[in-house]
Amino acid sequence: MKNLKKLLLVSVFVFVSIILTGCFDLNDKTTLAFASFPKEEYEIDEITEDQFLRSIEITVNSKNTYNLKDFKAVGASVSGITLDQVGKYTLTVTYNGVAITFQYRIVEKNEFEAKIGDVNYTTLEEAFAFANASDTQVTITLLANKIYRNVKGTVFTINKGRSVILNLNGYRIYGLLDNSKSVELIKNNGTLIIDDSTTDKEGALVVEAMYDSDPFNVSVSVISNIGDLTINAGSIINDCGNAGWGSYAIDSLSGSGEPTVIINGGLVESTLYRAIRLFCNSTTLNNTLIINGGTVSSPNNNAIWLQNPNSNSNKGTFYLNGGKVLNGGTYEGTPRYPFNGLTASANFEVVAKGGTVTDCLLDTGYYSEVFAQFVAEGKTIVKNADGTFTITDN
Repeated sequence: MKNLKKLLLVSVFVFVSIILTGCFDLNDKTTLAFASFPKEEYEIDEITEDQFLRSIEITVNSKNTYNLKDFKAVGASVSGITLDQVGKYTLTVTYNGVAITFQYRIVEKNEFEAKIGDVNYTTLEEAFAFANASDTQVTITLLANKIYRNVKGTVFTINKGRSVILNLNGYRIYGLLDNSKSVELIKNNGTLIIDDSTTDKEGALVVEAMYDSDPFNVSVSVISNIGDLTINAGSIINDCGNAGWGSYAIDSLSGSGEPTVIINGGLVESTLYRAIRLFCNSTTLNNTLIINGGTVSSPNNNAIWLQNPNSNSNKGTFYLNGGKVLNGGTYEGTPRYPFNGLTASANFEVVAKGGTVTDCLLDTGYYSEVFAQFVAEGKTIVKNADGTFTITDN
């Protein structure tokens, strides 16, 4: 096997926290905000600490902006810079008793982005091309983080009749959204299994917005599913903020096939809109969602949308056997519920045998009903101390 060229990269995963550590007069409070962040990736010989400091800018009191090198010169303290060792680190900038931080990670990376068996591939595109040409199931193992910028349309496709296990292996694939087009990081027409072989299982597929704009009329999905999709581990995250109203982690659509989504573990989340949409658009082709474990989360909306787009009696199946379904937020003053459009019918089977939900109500468009009507025989709903509800044995 080829010798691997080892690179040291910085993948910046940014979060901001403001920590007030002193007592000030009302007119003497200091505010800090990041005006710019460092690049997502650096080779070990690409940047010095001095250059790193110059690449980060801080705005003070919404007025004056400094890069960190100049900010230190006027009294700011900077700690947590480690550019030569693999690990997770927090850089902290403190000024007048106020601290602002971001976390970043240094990872060891080789010159290849993925492998299939013992064969290494320079690009993910080459690995997916091989998988789409194979008549047998193929496991693609990520060897690096990957960032796709100005994404438009579909990044990767699993062809009909093909079967792929995507082992995230602790790495992340990012799609940075171009705010004028509909986007899907992966379109699955065949069989796709998402897994993560690492202990921490921090691998993820993520779609993010490059722009903080008002919602616009596009569909943004991490995975668009027309085939068979299974999530065993890792995270599927749509983090488009205000830049996409139809923002799903998983969008499963019937009409041209009978798609199935099975969640056994991991996290499926949309930070703004709905984590999963089951778009039931056929009276003959079934659309199935089965949740056995993991977490399905939409902190600002319904977690799951069981959508019937017309007046037909379209086919669908939803089994809640385990895991967590979490939601939040309001719309025009009305609380959001875990499920939207959850209505059993002759063609739509809904059965809850286990799992935990944020509350036991459901939103059917204009009114709410008790979720208990969908609980399987021999099961009951128990309210937990944290306000959630768990379906358990009588």
